[in-house]
Amino acid sequence: MPHMTSLWGHSHRLGAITLQSESGASRLWQVTVPELPVFEVMDQLCSALKDHGAAVLIAPPGTGKTTAVAPVLLGEAWAESGRIILVEPRRIAARAAATRMADMHQQVVGQQFGYAVRGERQVSAQTRVEVLTEGLFLRRIQSDPELSGVSAVLLDEFHERSLDSDLLLALLLDLRSSLRPDLRLLVMSATLDPSPVAALLGSTQPRGSETAPAVPSPVIEAVAKMYPVETRYRPGSAHDPLEERVAAVIQEALRTDPGDILVFLPGRPEIFRVARVLERLGSGSGSVIVRQLHGSLSPAEQQEIIQGHDAQQRRVVLSTSLAETSITVPGVRVVIDAGRRRVVRTDPHSGLPALRTTAVSQAGADQRRGRAGRTAPGVAYRLWAENEHRHRPLADTPEILDGDLSAMLLQLLVWGVENPASLRWLDEPPERGVAQAHLLLSALGAIDGEGRLSRQGRALGEIGFHPRLAAVAEAGRSAGAADLAAVVVAVLETSRSGEIDLVERARELAAGHGSGDAQHAVQQWRRTLGVSRGGRTHTADLLDSEQIDALLGRLLLAGYPDRISRKRKATRTDDQGKSRVVFHLRSGGEVALPTADHGFNKTTWLVVADLDGGAT
Repeated sequence: MPHMTSLWGHSHRLGAITLQSESGASRLWQVTVPELPVFEVMDQLCSALKDHGAAVLIAPPGTGKTTAVAPVLLGEAWAESGRIILVEPRRIAARAAATRMADMHQQVVGQQFGYAVRGERQVSAQTRVEVLTEGLFLRRIQSDPELSGVSAVLLDEFHERSLDSDLLLALLLDLRSSLRPDLRLLVMSATLDPSPVAALLGSTQPRGSETAPAVPSPVIEAVAKMYPVETRYRPGSAHDPLEERVAAVIQEALRTDPGDILVFLPGRPEIFRVARVLERLGSGSGSVIVRQLHGSLSPAEQQEIIQGHDAQQRRVVLSTSLAETSITVPGVRVVIDAGRRRVVRTDPHSGLPALRTTAVSQAGADQRRGRAGRTAPGVAYRLWAENEHRHRPLADTPEILDGDLSAMLLQLLVWGVENPASLRWLDEPPERGVAQAHLLLSALGAIDGEGRLSRQGRALGEIGFHPRLAAVAEAGRSAGAADLAAVVVAVLETSRSGEIDLVERARELAAGHGSGDAQHAVQQWRRTLGVSRGGRTHTADLLDSEQIDALLGRLLLAGYPDRISRKRKATRTDDQGKSRVVFHLRSGGEVALPTADHGFNKTTWLVVADLDGGAT
């Protein structure tokens, strides 16, 4: 049984927490929560935020930073009249954090502790701590640049260094130096190097323009007791399928090591394949239960994994990188690391952000390894050689250094900043990436000849998401076909390799068929564009009309003006001696149809949304 502590009895600051009852009367609620290591540094943290306004909290998983810090801060005098915003990188983490805080304080989600993710909101007038995803908080700060009624913003898991997290930090620093010097800002992480962030928080001018040395903001470190973890390398054969190699190591661990097993895999496809192999081998029966953990789980499924299970059963939890820092899985004493992860990078074929599989860095692997030593001595299996580990990158590359900056630049223009260098960044956006973003926004009509935000650009910024998708959506809305645009954008977001008939794919989604991810995307875009049920009937009629090809062409052209192509007079013969119709792209290069008798071979112009045989 873990030690328990009374929140308001832990220290004088914890004792000052004031919560609102359903009747609106102020009262003190005595609640009990597990004794968490972060409580040992809360006095330092509260003092730092009171005196300096900004701080960095370094706290390993299991210390309680995500769920214990915000409730404690509610008791500070500066927080009495405002809401605390906790920003999480993922939807599943946002739900889990709000749910856990509500449980700790014997409430239901949506009272004192609520959350909002894309398409889902559990918040009320009584909410004092609101957990948001990075994307939703970006839209919040753009719609309310003063962050009215907000006392503090907590950026969690900042070591992941997504483009949105770097952008949010730059905007928040700009806000603190102008309209809201009273806004408290806390950057939290398990593995981040705190020194550069502390220096940035303490600065008042962009890099290189300080008139006097900046005083770094305080760095507070919480320490969690860690048990020894033995590392075992199991490189296996590169010729064997990943799922077979992982299943073999799982079986080894079940035979030789106690405790639950947490398996890190790149994504859902690998999780599904490993689960099928385990089912075939009979590893998911009897006293062993196999569970899957990924971003598409329902809140109930997610909660079942987080809350634990019957001690008589061992669990094998197949997870994406969610369990690395965002979610804590109890009972784990064995970690099996496949050594790969998915990161968001621009797909050169579609021109959109996409998940790319890369090797996990040394820091990421060590973070995963630590999950086996939280409650007792553990074991970590790595599916690569020890010598290879030494040659892996020390840390992951921040997205801002090699990602598509067009969405970021558009949001900066909406904020009122034309030159990114005028803001304070942890890593300044590369000039080449900014120049490429300018070219795309100009082609989309989002900026004028002088680089200023246009009316079209403001509309795209309000829609959010990638500017290409926003341009397609805006074109459909302007043409009175918002629901068709929602369906088309969902196709572009979730297209599978090998698809080429956009009309058939759109018909499938409009009729309510297709994958769960695609249907979810359709519903989200319908909400974004304010589509009524009547508009959906109109889409079915449009998809069966003679004008559909021309209409879809106009929508795609709005988002892909650089991908328009014209047919060459001559065909080309491929390596197998087959004749192919070739189109020349406006931006350079060529597109060859798979066969000379393809349905598009009679057209003169094509708009190509995916250069690798995807939706066109």
